[in-house]
Amino acid sequence: GPKIKVTYKSVKAPEDWSAWERATARIGAAPAGDAVRWVRVCDREADISEYLCGCREQGHGFVVRAAQDRVIVDPGTGKRLGSLFERVRGQVALGHFPLELRSRPTHPARTAQLAVSAVVIGLKAPQRRGDMGVLPPWLTVTAVRVWEEAPPAGAEDVEWILVCDAAVTTWAEAQDRALRYACRWLIEDFHKALKTGMGAEQLQLEEGHGLFAAVSLMSVVALRLIGLREQVRAAPKAAAEASGLSTWELHVLRAKLEAPLTTVEEVVLGVGRLGGHLNRKGDGLPGWQTLWQGMTQLRHLVEGFQLALGRGRADDG
Repeated sequence: GPKIKVTYKSVKAPEDWSAWERATARIGAAPAGDAVRWVRVCDREADISEYLCGCREQGHGFVVRAAQDRVIVDPGTGKRLGSLFERVRGQVALGHFPLELRSRPTHPARTAQLAVSAVVIGLKAPQRRGDMGVLPPWLTVTAVRVWEEAPPAGAEDVEWILVCDAAVTTWAEAQDRALRYACRWLIEDFHKALKTGMGAEQLQLEEGHGLFAAVSLMSVVALRLIGLREQVRAAPKAAAEASGLSTWELHVLRAKLEAPLTTVEEVVLGVGRLGGHLNRKGDGLPGWQTLWQGMTQLRHLVEGFQLALGRGRADDG
């Protein structure tokens, strides 16, 4: 019979607030006991009452950056206290800590000295039209403010107002919530490595278990790419061996590029060159796709070199 060509089209994720609630329902209840705790770390798009209440119902912890200046109440009496932003900005700092801020197109990387405060509040339930489900009159949370008291001249000051499920009574707990939110960048980078670097969303597999298996394997590689990027950001002048590449990979990369490659930065740029990065002045570091292509090319070169020596593919040195 005639051949039938099957193509697949990605389904665009819904942009309404209920997408967050549906995601919580799909994840399901958190495991019982204290051995494991699930914490949802989200940017301002998740500042939705239904989402926060859903996390509480399923036993999920949450650290969500506030987007709306909500009405707040005393969680013990329900008495109105004013607005969220005004309340948290009136709290005294519990302590200070430095945080490395990543570079952005209009802002260079720098170290910010951040203050952290915390206060327990009740978030008053919103009044919506129509049947949007039953919400409690208020949701008791801890509002953690992370801010830069004295930003450098010309720099964009940092301020995060975080809505957290758990109580915060000590400086260590307050700093922990701030650092959890700061980890969001690394989580986003991991998904960028999967989607942009390796094209996980473009896989046209017909069954779910096949997709899960492919993404599981890709996740291992994505973590390796993340390790490369993080190491070059944290210690670009460290010895090349700190890059995470194996002895064989470093040996073959140096031979291929005919360069000594003594630092982590030189190794990352070298991998990028294999993937097509031109390394011109002002180009910056290689992107996810370039690093993925470079690592794939390097792996092929290493396998060819080992086969030529009669060592086989499994021996990675």
